[in-house]
Amino acid sequence: MSSELNGILVHLGEGRVIPVNRNVLRDLITRHIASVRLVNRGDGKWEVEYYSFEFPLAADTSKEPNERVLIDMIAALLGRVVKGSSDPLRLLPQHQQEVRARLKIGEPQASIARIWRRRRHHQTGGCVI
Repeated sequence: MSSELNGILVHLGEGRVIPVNRNVLRDLITRHIASVRLVNRGDGKWEVEYYSFEFPLAADTSKEPNERVLIDMIAALLGRVVKGSSDPLRLLPQHQQEVRARLKIGEPQASIARIWRRRRHHQTGGCVI
């Protein structure tokens, strides 16, 4: 599955891997990010109002972001997400010995695998968003 994900931005939601397009990103931003503005309620009093960005196709960008901002955000995020190798992890003989020793003392296989995935992640400069 990991080789299928290289080159695209995805979101894990409700146990599913969802490719992120501008509609998905708009929904994520609407649910998790709000902006603040001062609003005059007409009686001379000002209030703080929280609102979501709508990202309309045509917008006065001095007041709100337009849909182009969503497209640019996806491109920027893709540039920050490292595309991991889909090649299987190959251990050097010394690493294989370390794994055998850990198994011999009863360390669970899943724990050992998690450690090696983390090491590989750090060696390749991977990042998690």
